[in-house]
Amino acid sequence: MIELYAAAVAYIALHIAAYLAILRWLPRFKRERTIFLYHAISGCVFSAGALLPGVLAASSRLLIAGVGLVMLHGLYSIIFLELWSLSQISYSIAILAEVKRHGAVPVEALVQELIGMGEAKKAVRLESLDGLGLVGFDGARYQLTDKGRLVAALIRTVRWLANFEDTG
Repeated sequence: MIELYAAAVAYIALHIAAYLAILRWLPRFKRERTIFLYHAISGCVFSAGALLPGVLAASSRLLIAGVGLVMLHGLYSIIFLELWSLSQISYSIAILAEVKRHGAVPVEALVQELIGMGEAKKAVRLESLDGLGLVGFDGARYQLTDKGRLVAALIRTVRWLANFEDTG
């Protein structure tokens, strides 16, 4: 069983090392979809590798260990994705960067710059949702697809279960 643990730790270490040493410098890996797929595909491969020994050996101990390792990869991916998301430019970071760059920035100029940033972020997000097939553009407006309605219903369910009312 120790071999399974060692292989799992080595896999996760190689996964993050590949990103830090090579992948993060590639333009494609600056996109949310690519980062998500990098972790989703890794999670599937990792899960198969962690669970297969227990299934093949019909060993409940190995299977339980494999499930624990799958959860470890899930935690790693969630933390990685959250940190990656936080590292992307946000309004607060943009405000701090502008004030640092110029010393003092008139409120009007800052507001105008942030409006432009917000519009650009909105356009990228809509393009991403369209690419995932969650929304469609009918020439005048965006609307949910059947897949988008299903995802929205799942999100509403999770929010209801968590008793979460305000999305900010």
